[in-house]
Amino acid sequence: MATDGGGRVASHTRGTDRKTDVGCDAEGKKQETRIRCTSRKVPQWTEDCASGVVASLATKLVLQPFDTAKTVMQAAEGARYRTLGDCVVRLAQAQGVGTLYRGLPAAIAASAPSSAVFFATYESLKRRLGATCAANTLLAACGANLAASLLRVPPEVVKQRVQTGLHRHALDALLSIAREDGVRGFYRGYGAQLMRDIPYAMAQFGTYEALKRRADGSSEPSTSSHVPTKGRTRRTGRRALQALGRGACAGAVACVITTPMDVVKTRMMTARGKLVRGHGTWWSTATHVWRESGPKGFMRGVTPRLLYKMPSSAIFLVAYEIASQCIRKWNETERPRASQRPSRTTHAACTS
Repeated sequence: MATDGGGRVASHTRGTDRKTDVGCDAEGKKQETRIRCTSRKVPQWTEDCASGVVASLATKLVLQPFDTAKTVMQAAEGARYRTLGDCVVRLAQAQGVGTLYRGLPAAIAASAPSSAVFFATYESLKRRLGATCAANTLLAACGANLAASLLRVPPEVVKQRVQTGLHRHALDALLSIAREDGVRGFYRGYGAQLMRDIPYAMAQFGTYEALKRRADGSSEPSTSSHVPTKGRTRRTGRRALQALGRGACAGAVACVITTPMDVVKTRMMTARGKLVRGHGTWWSTATHVWRESGPKGFMRGVTPRLLYKMPSSAIFLVAYEIASQCIRKWNETERPRASQRPSRTTHAACTS
């Protein structure tokens, strides 16, 4: 049994939350007044999966052109593009605006199930480990990425090979990869992706959760019942902007840290020819990038990646929180009922 933020004592059972409202008597003692039972229509992990899918779809639909430009600039032939604008203009002129949305079906196919698995695992680990400790947040993000990457890598390989023009469409890429390399071909660059995604998730969610805890600790106590509607609207808008800012900041930190491995992963996934044992490893690919362009080569595409990841992180995390709240409201059915035993006075001092 635990006390929530509203001065209520909450006891949790499988599928049902029971919350006991606690008031204060004239002597400042806590007094139990009523019990509210909250039942769930679907399990908690289903809420997390659905929220992750909604957030991922919203992000991909808005920001796919930036992802395409980033992938093209990081590929081996990307050196011919001087800037992000040059890349976008020349791609659109050569093949039409639709080329900026190449790989979108594969991106959606990758993002929906992998985001569902990520958030179901992430939230479950946070509940088990405890979300108050920063180390536990990092561990939860690491474990969630290990699980999600099993679903994330094959569509990512297909998407990037379509984006760079190696194949005309996703089906052509699927058949070609299967014919040349079999199942192994769909996990080309898997190790490099893990080495990029695990630090990315740890940096992103560690930064976001830390900023969120800091904002929650410094925020004013809620007095919404005494604030006019216009004031509540302004406060809601301000909180939404703050949440977007936290998400963008978290995305920027994670992006800068992981861009070198993102370059290596992209080179591996878009390489031509069959996989050969001992060749095409992340180390040999990184060595090739170093010899070709030096340290600067590992930051190739960082500008379009920042332009993609900052709004992506902001939209993704805020959309997840909004979707999570809406789905939770739908999922929870609250049934107030009077306590079957008479009100009793405890001897704990009232702090509300």
